[in-house]
Amino acid sequence: MNFKEVWEKVEKVSGWFSEEEAFLLYVITKQQPLEAVIVEMGTAYGRSGSVINLSGRKLITIDKNPEWQGIGAPEIIKGDSFEVSKQFKDESVDMFFLDGDHDYLSVKIDISAWLPKVRIGGAVLFHDFESWHGVTEAVQEISAQGKIWKQFKLGSLLYSIKLHD
Repeated sequence: MNFKEVWEKVEKVSGWFSEEEAFLLYVITKQQPLEAVIVEMGTAYGRSGSVINLSGRKLITIDKNPEWQGIGAPEIIKGDSFEVSKQFKDESVDMFFLDGDHDYLSVKIDISAWLPKVRIGGAVLFHDFESWHGVTEAVQEISAQGKIWKQFKLGSLLYSIKLHD
């Protein structure tokens, strides 16, 4: 399925994810192996998760109050990000997409809980970078610490690569 076909389906799902952001997410997801472990923190209605599902990869999505109305059948885990992260081994996640709570403290907690779970060289994506102060500040901190290498930004979606914990 090409991106145009994906977007024709995904744009019907409620959410706050633009076409250009969906394109970047789709391209990064398609680069992952078919058996990749892909985790999304922040499900909402499933717009971004639908992009991942339509890429042919398996999605694990986490939210305190998921309201999935998206395409496909991801594994949905209802719970607190920090607590759920304890169920995953360190460096067991190939791609992590963060779009949970947007205040600084919540983003910082999500990053500290999940970054160790992502393998070295794994993809780490942040939605609402430079759109929400809390997201931007927390991401800039880990970037300054050399934990991630910011690769590319489209809309408010930042794609980065994990360098170390």
